[in-house]
Amino acid sequence: MGEPKFSRPKFDTPSHPWKAARIEEEHAIKAQHGLKNMREIWKAKSQLRRHRRQAMRLIGMIDTSEGHGKKEMEDLLHSLHNKGLIQSDATLDDILSLGTEDILNRRLQAQVYYKGLATTMKQARQLVNHGLICIGEQKVTIPSYPVSR
Repeated sequence: MGEPKFSRPKFDTPSHPWKAARIEEEHAIKAQHGLKNMREIWKAKSQLRRHRRQAMRLIGMIDTSEGHGKKEMEDLLHSLHNKGLIQSDATLDDILSLGTEDILNRRLQAQVYYKGLATTMKQARQLVNHGLICIGEQKVTIPSYPVSR
């Protein structure tokens, strides 16, 4: 067994490559968040899609008040709370109201900007890339590093 020869894709590409509305929306998000390419947006959208799909499956379950369904629901809510995406008293409906912006705001690049360490998102990306930002005692040089609560 061991390591797989090829890693699994972390994101899904858009179903249609030339939709003007989608491209305009992605360009606006890219400019607002100081992203390098569209792939970073697609990763956030895929991550959001996975969370929503799991929440929809749990909502559709017959009994989530006890047993395995309740445990799975609590684990999902606790996981997303630790990631900083939802509040501690959130419900499954709050997961469905999440957007791509919420996922992108938890990146290290965005957190550096929101803490006031950089004047723009692009400058925040540059600070992270050059190794000027530490989390705890560890220097992190990945702008897309997900910052937990």
